[in-house]
Amino acid sequence: IPADVFLRELGIAAGRPAAASSLNKPAVEVERFLTRWRRRRARVLRDLEKVRLGRRDKKAVFLVFDISYADRSDPATLNRRIGKDPPPDPDTILLEMEIPVAALGPKRYPTVCDAGWSGYFKPSAREADFGRTLDLNQRPPGPGLPEIVAENSNANCVRDFRRIPSGTP
Repeated sequence: IPADVFLRELGIAAGRPAAASSLNKPAVEVERFLTRWRRRRARVLRDLEKVRLGRRDKKAVFLVFDISYADRSDPATLNRRIGKDPPPDPDTILLEMEIPVAALGPKRYPTVCDAGWSGYFKPSAREADFGRTLDLNQRPPGPGLPEIVAENSNANCVRDFRRIPSGTP
């Protein structure tokens, strides 16, 4: 997820000045958050009870898994691997969230009802356990990462955060 969006929501929900409010320094805000996460995990988890995994107006979230280390090395490549176009601007920092599957409640494969009408969505077979993103790095787009759809729940189910390096300092 885009780190500045998530940190802003976390600041609003916790009733504190929004993290990432100085959007000209998102890298600094991300590092502050990751430091708090490492040092005061219990407090951050309490704050995460007030934050959703996705936007509050969404009932469901798409979650990808089995992300390779090669994909984690470049946000633009990863963004296209999960079927997002255009890629994030160079100043965007992505946060990877580690969430235990059991914490998500019912999971299903993505359908057109979940994804909406999009040229970048291809439904999975009915018997599939999960869907697949379209890898827009390939021409024509090929199969990307496995994904599921789950209820948009509180973010305190997150067990770890990692910054996806942007290649920019």
